[in-house]
Amino acid sequence: MQLRTGQSLLLLSHARNVAAANDTGWASIVESLLESVYPELGIRVDALSYATVTDGLTQPVWMDVARNRRPEWLVMPPLTRADLSTLMPDEATRTPERLKHSLLRMLHELSMYAERVVLFTPFDLTASDGNDFAPFEAAVLEAASEAGCMLVSVKSALDETKIKHACQPDRANDDALHTDIEFALANAFLRSVGFQWLRRPSFFSMADQTKLRVSHTS
Repeated sequence: MQLRTGQSLLLLSHARNVAAANDTGWASIVESLLESVYPELGIRVDALSYATVTDGLTQPVWMDVARNRRPEWLVMPPLTRADLSTLMPDEATRTPERLKHSLLRMLHELSMYAERVVLFTPFDLTASDGNDFAPFEAAVLEAASEAGCMLVSVKSALDETKIKHACQPDRANDDALHTDIEFALANAFLRSVGFQWLRRPSFFSMADQTKLRVSHTS
């Protein structure tokens, strides 16, 4: 696995998580699985939710946190359409080019405070967001490549989640879909850093949920 003994992992949680301590949030799922499956690594996981940060102040908050904590790994929040409005409050100039420019400037500065910076590909929560959201995903891909940052692709995992719910309309609801999306995000990140499911977790409540949702190696 790419994470090494004693490293610090700072997860910036997106606005859909009211609290990073919420057990159903992707950041908390990552923390719980790392601590349970790889306890010998002693990875220090910290999470910050910016749900309460007002528009226009998100990037300075990220910078201050990274500057003060200087983690080995800094994982940026997955971007939804709602999150784009935080990075680019002026809708008239909300373009892929502007997003790339904003991300590049931010990533170069963040790289001074963290050894590895990780980005997620943006995702849409509804099918109607699909085609016109693709240019923003391409902008993030280009920014990550030019800044030398790790990029975690979440599209296939999220598509599978939404298909599963579409095929089970009697069991589908917004809360269940959002919970499964959180697991998909956590799974996508963990697989990207080489996480392998080798041991049964010691925390039973989480084990019952993750054994069906987190792909693993026997």
